[in-house]
Amino acid sequence: MGQSKNFPTKILDGSECKLRTERLQAALKDAQDEERRLSGLIVLVSTLRKTPAPLFVSFVASNRESLFDLCSQITSTIGKDNDKDNDEDKDKKKMTVTLLTDLVGLVAIQAKESVKDLILEPLNQLRQILMDDEQSADLRTRCAIILAVASRFVCSDSEVIALNADACKSAWSTTVSSNDLAQLVATSLSAWCTILLDADTETLEQATEDQKRIVELLKAKHIEVRLAAVRNLGFLYELMRYKKPGFRFENTDVVLEVLAGWEQDLSISTKDRRVQSVIATDIRPSIVEDSDAPTTSLQTESKDLNCSLLRGGIAQHLANNELIPKIFGDIPIPTIQFGCKLVSIKDVPKNVYIGYFNDYVKHRSVQRGRERDEKMTKIYGDKEKEREEMLAATNPPM
Repeated sequence: MGQSKNFPTKILDGSECKLRTERLQAALKDAQDEERRLSGLIVLVSTLRKTPAPLFVSFVASNRESLFDLCSQITSTIGKDNDKDNDEDKDKKKMTVTLLTDLVGLVAIQAKESVKDLILEPLNQLRQILMDDEQSADLRTRCAIILAVASRFVCSDSEVIALNADACKSAWSTTVSSNDLAQLVATSLSAWCTILLDADTETLEQATEDQKRIVELLKAKHIEVRLAAVRNLGFLYELMRYKKPGFRFENTDVVLEVLAGWEQDLSISTKDRRVQSVIATDIRPSIVEDSDAPTTSLQTESKDLNCSLLRGGIAQHLANNELIPKIFGDIPIPTIQFGCKLVSIKDVPKNVYIGYFNDYVKHRSVQRGRERDEKMTKIYGDKEKEREEMLAATNPPM
């Protein structure tokens, strides 16, 4: 959907509102003309992104039919392939389709249920594109996102929501993951789970059967797919427990076994393995029943683990922060001479450790001073010796 910035909340005065509305009207008129469609869409979409919500909604309300007639031109624009088209024409057509899909999403977010009847045809076209293997992965990914957005903000008909969910499920469950399609699989899976929030009972029942397919994606080749699978598994577990208290998937033990195997999987890079391990640690409480999800709390007066880690040094992190070994591998905790034995820094009282550190700094400063003096003495001594030799050579003894 392009930029992910929030819609502006600036309040425009009367003259600014009038100028903005005139600009939008002119851009919409250009976009309706096939010859000037691309330039009109560029101005229309970019201006809508900068338009405050009240004016945006007012513009949509005044131009509902025109906007959605324009949004319904997605598949017809794609279908106008011509062998005589050069690369520039193809790029223009691709950009036009992208802007049209963006326009559907923008209107859905702002106009919400007021356009639930008019948006049906654009959504139908987006579903067709998403399930069409011949279309580009980028366009199909964009369609999945907009279907999820529309399902959350606009759609109230359970049948339409079910159709949107089926289209997204088709994309992630039937697409073979590859370098070009991995992001499509990951995004369509996330979009499908988002749509389930508003789905009816029948769609949720089907989702419980599809959970096994998501588990298979935990073993996918591409890390984007694996991470999307584990995140959305955690979401699905929490959603089903919310909808049906006490619900449990039969293959939960299998899921936990796969996640445990991620940390020992040497077939992937160390970096990817660490990322997987961190994500699995966060998601595991959502999968295991009666387990508290990870939380973060900070206290200013009393010392708890989080506060001590924030104010502490690397030794406390190495000793107490479980993420450190997962991200950076096992790192030995430094030891110092305390009394008659070597002990870990974390076991030394803070005042003693600070005193030890100050003594060490003093010792290091003295040692460096001695080394500097020796170096300078050596340098100047060598120069003095050279000078005496030169004098002896120029003034031989009589």
